[in-house]
Amino acid sequence: NQSQNPFNNHTPHNNNNHISSTFKHIFQVLYTHQKTKKKKSWKDGRLVLQNTSASLFEAISIPGSAGGAIDSLDLTTKEARCLRDGYYDGELESEKFLITVEGPWNAVG
Repeated sequence: NQSQNPFNNHTPHNNNNHISSTFKHIFQVLYTHQKTKKKKSWKDGRLVLQNTSASLFEAISIPGSAGGAIDSLDLTTKEARCLRDGYYDGELESEKFLITVEGPWNAVG
C-alpha cells in the first residue's frame, strides 16, 4: 500500500523547498570596491535577493571553500520589486561595493 510509504511524509518538506526557492532571485552582477576611482576594476559576481535583503557572492566559488557572501545590503521594497521584475538598471551600493546588475543568473554547468 503506497499510502503508508514513509517517504510520503517528506513530500511537504520538498514542496516547501520549492516554494521558498521561488522567493529567491539570483542575478549576474559586476562589482567593485573602487567606489570613487574614475577607472574602476570590476569583478563578476552574483546577487541573491530574498524579499528586500540582497547578498553578494563571488561568481565562482572555489571548490571546498565556504563560498559565503562577501557583502549584504537591504533594498527598499520598490528597489527589490524593480530588480525582480527586471527593470533595475542603476547601480546598487553596499557598504563595501558598488554593484551593477547585468541580468538574471545563468549558471554554467
